[in-house]
Amino acid sequence: MWTTSSSTKKCIALRKEIEDTKASRGRQNQKRENVKRRICHSDNKIESLQQEHERLIMKITCLKNEIQNLKESERDNRWLRTTNENLRIIAEKLARSTFIDDKK
Repeated sequence: MWTTSSSTKKCIALRKEIEDTKASRGRQNQKRENVKRRICHSDNKIESLQQEHERLIMKITCLKNEIQNLKESERDNRWLRTTNENLRIIAEKLARSTFIDDKK
């Protein structure tokens, strides 16, 4: 019957330990690469969100300016309506006074 010597058993155990260590290192390296990829993806996503944030701020600024312009336009329109109403009243008064002058 064949028996394995203790030094052969130790050698087999050491080889097994080396293989396990290499496999473990390979898994650790793969995990490291995965983490690096996730970090890179996160950085890209952060940059994309920052660009979107800047674009939205610019859009909000444009909308605020447009609102301000509309408010000013509304004020101008009110002034024009008031002026037109005042001119209409003056025209009516002039027309009445002319009518009264014509009767005299």
